[in-house]
Amino acid sequence: CPSGELETGMTVYRLVVTGKSAYKDGKPLDKSALASLGPAGQVPLVVEAGDDHAVAWTDPRPFKSPGELSGHHGERGAGVAYVDGSVRSIAGGDSERVAPVDPNDDGSKDQAKFQGAWTVTTASVNGNSVANMVNQGFTFQNNRLLQQVRAGQQPLQSTFLINIKANPRTFDWVQAGNKKLMGLYQFRGNSLLLTVALPGQPRPKALNAKGASVLQLALKRSTGAGTAQRPNSSGNAAATKGARKNASPPVNSPGAKLVGSSKELFETVNNRELVATTSQGQRISIQLNPDGTTRDGEGNESPTYEIKGLALSWVTGDRIITVNFQSGKPKIGDNCTVQHKKKSDGSPITGTFQQLKIAEINPAKPKRKPSSAIDGTWKIVSATVSGKPSDSLKGRILSFAEGKAALNVTKPAAVEYRFTYEADTKAKPAVFRVYNGERLLMSGIYRYQGKLLQLCFVRGEKTEPPENFTARENSHQLYVLEPVKTP
Repeated sequence: CPSGELETGMTVYRLVVTGKSAYKDGKPLDKSALASLGPAGQVPLVVEAGDDHAVAWTDPRPFKSPGELSGHHGERGAGVAYVDGSVRSIAGGDSERVAPVDPNDDGSKDQAKFQGAWTVTTASVNGNSVANMVNQGFTFQNNRLLQQVRAGQQPLQSTFLINIKANPRTFDWVQAGNKKLMGLYQFRGNSLLLTVALPGQPRPKALNAKGASVLQLALKRSTGAGTAQRPNSSGNAAATKGARKNASPPVNSPGAKLVGSSKELFETVNNRELVATTSQGQRISIQLNPDGTTRDGEGNESPTYEIKGLALSWVTGDRIITVNFQSGKPKIGDNCTVQHKKKSDGSPITGTFQQLKIAEINPAKPKRKPSSAIDGTWKIVSATVSGKPSDSLKGRILSFAEGKAALNVTKPAAVEYRFTYEADTKAKPAVFRVYNGERLLMSGIYRYQGKLLQLCFVRGEKTEPPENFTARENSHQLYVLEPVKTP
């Protein structure tokens, strides 16, 4: 045995006879039955079951429970031999990753299976590890994919589309700049295998395809701790596996003294983003952060919120917004109502009562930290757009202050900040992003040259941000700014 220590005459190599298997009732399938299972490279034949499932060489009993693998596999993982003669080592010895595919699975539940948070356990191109992708977080929300490259940074946003009728099933990943990675996917228990071609390359023909233009990823469903929650298949916010079910909220939390249905509601919505729609299709969202603050879909933040009975209230500007739920465990498809009231006296504001339907219950997005890296009021002294000078932008004034941004200041003495911004000073080059609510307006890099500030960026989410300060690429812009003295 290449890993672990066994008694003489014992083996861990076992014949797979359940699930998607080349054998049935101890007999091999004929060619037509075998072909109906799909590509031979996806039909497991022999599995390295681990020390706990070792048998004597002279008693080669078939292995009936590949989904319950245990025992020592070493760092290289558990080996699986497939009908086409290929052998793959499944990294990390994750038992569920080598579980046979259910031949009765028609893919109808695959979209729901994707939903939630996953962690990359292995990543490779042409057999070579891509170390910087390991431990990245992937969160699937409907057809959105949020890729958490580094903790604390705003995740990269992209979209994905699956085709459950294709064989193998396909996964199309559309990144910023409309870069499309065409690939394949397969679920194995609580693990997800993705094999995608790099942008511009043809779709791989098999999950075990290798090549300089093929990225292979293995992901495991995240199992956080504490009060972390995720939606279950019915849309409820269910406690994540491994969570402390009876963990109490912090003393200063809005849920600290709640009981009964109010506490139930708090446990459902805390650290979540709720999205509801009106009968006209208008989307309304509110995110409840673990520290008791809120942020709505327009980027407005409130220092606290309150739950009374089945009513959730928070303050935005001069009004109190209250959402009334039907139960302490709201789920997707449930109805609720919203009402705005005056902060001054609590009286209802005419025309603000609406019936809503809950459309999404998502994991909370990372809370953006106030930035100060490029604070100040600045005037454009030169500008370059797509490699060409732009005189029309000269003289425009921008202002940044403690995470707020104004992009066309007409009165430097009375700046109106309509947007927010964040900066990553540890990135090289340093990175900045400007938002209108949750919508990304600008993303790029910045640097100081003496007293001058240089911003090189793109607008929106569809174009890849620049990596240098040349601004030669299409839609890339470079501003050179000087500080403006304000009263």
